[in-house]
Amino acid sequence: AVAEPAPRPAVVVASDPKLFADREAALGPLVESVARRLKRAMMDEQNDVLEHLSGRRSSLDVDAILGAPATRQARYLGAVGPDVMTAAAEGAKSMKRHGGSPKRVTSASLDEAVSEMLRERLLAPMRDAIEEAVRSAEGDRTSVAEAARATFREHKATIDEVAKDVTRRAHARGAQLSREPGAPVRWMTDPEGGACAECEDYSLAGSTACGENFPTGDLHPGAHPGCRCLLGPAQH
Repeated sequence: AVAEPAPRPAVVVASDPKLFADREAALGPLVESVARRLKRAMMDEQNDVLEHLSGRRSSLDVDAILGAPATRQARYLGAVGPDVMTAAAEGAKSMKRHGGSPKRVTSASLDEAVSEMLRERLLAPMRDAIEEAVRSAEGDRTSVAEAARATFREHKATIDEVAKDVTRRAHARGAQLSREPGAPVRWMTDPEGGACAECEDYSLAGSTACGENFPTGDLHPGAHPGCRCLLGPAQH
């Protein structure tokens, strides 16, 4: 007879429903505000792009149409800066009973984390789409303008989800920055489920020294689009 395979042990991942509930309550208004600000920044950028393309002799170089990547990044980051700083402060607050201090949260480190997400989720994909439209249009400005409208419309539809990701990442960054380097922290998965296999691996890794990467290179949650995990104290 063929032996039955041994049952796999249950996966037990770190979580704390109260920490998640507190985070969502704190971030709710900020998510709405970040979404509004991103939509406004996107609308302003669309108007600038279409005005540029309406000029008969205007350059069709993608940097001329959209602006240099660093300039665009600063524009969008500036739009959401106050809200993401508040989200980071809430992350630091969640660590207060475990030695976390908001004084350790620096704008430079926070801006780096948020800029990375904005670049990956919005700015780079939009730029790639418009750059491809320019290549395909062969100098037809009307075609480029139509493609630009479609690109802005497509990414505007994702803004609400991007706003959630941005604020959760800022919260996690604030929690991470608030602890002293080397303090024990733990990756926690959402008790309502939905964690990817990678995040479950992070959670199973147990205590990690603050400031050191989790197994595959992330300092804190916000590792992928839709990540609902948070950074909590290892002893919680």
